[in-house]
Amino acid sequence: MVKVRTTPSTERLDRDGLLAWFSQLSLPLEAEDEDRLVAACLYLREQDSRLGNATRDWAGNAEALAVGLEITQILAELRLGTDALIAGLLYRSVRQQLVSAEAVEERFGREVARLLDGVLRMAAVSE
Repeated sequence: MVKVRTTPSTERLDRDGLLAWFSQLSLPLEAEDEDRLVAACLYLREQDSRLGNATRDWAGNAEALAVGLEITQILAELRLGTDALIAGLLYRSVRQQLVSAEAVEERFGREVARLLDGVLRMAAVSE
């Protein structure tokens, strides 16, 4: 398989590094949107470190943040909004039930939770 997108190493990716990465997306973002995306990334990192290797299964050895950044890059190329980008970041963790839909709604809003619910329903149908 040929990899056509590059994502940064997430081990030492701090707030400034995340902001720099988001600024390179093909989608212009407002400062508030960047802040929300960074908050979602830091939340994923927190969950990943809390759960350790439990987050590594159907995506191989990739951590949730790395997978989320890859999904976000694709969604940004499709020119989707910030809520969709955040949903993409969080998708893997919610699908694996490592993060609850209620926690997502409380922390990132109803629209992000609604988008995730729709994608999870599509995944259930395809299985």
